[in-house]
Amino acid sequence: MTAIPRAAAPDGSPKADADWVVSGVSVERGAAIGAHAVVVGGVRIGAWSMVGSGAVATRDVPAHAVVAGNPARRIGWACRCGHPLDAAFICAACGTKHMLVDAAVVVLV
Repeated sequence: MTAIPRAAAPDGSPKADADWVVSGVSVERGAAIGAHAVVVGGVRIGAWSMVGSGAVATRDVPAHAVVAGNPARRIGWACRCGHPLDAAFICAACGTKHMLVDAAVVVLV
């Protein structure tokens, strides 16, 4: 069943529980979601990613991504320690090296 965003049926009667599709949100380890952010049902927030305050996440957020805006767009990448990664995917704060793999950042050991 396709979700139709109306609280009332065309005849004005309130919709029943069976009229709604419930879907969860997956928030992976270490992810941070800012105040008043909205995450649409069915979206996955990747490990160690950050969703900015007030952002509206309408699609999956890759691991280590920093997203902001409405709709949320990637504005950078973050280390596990929370600091931004530079252009070489190295954290200036802790020195951890990362690498971009399939549009997501992974930590190099």
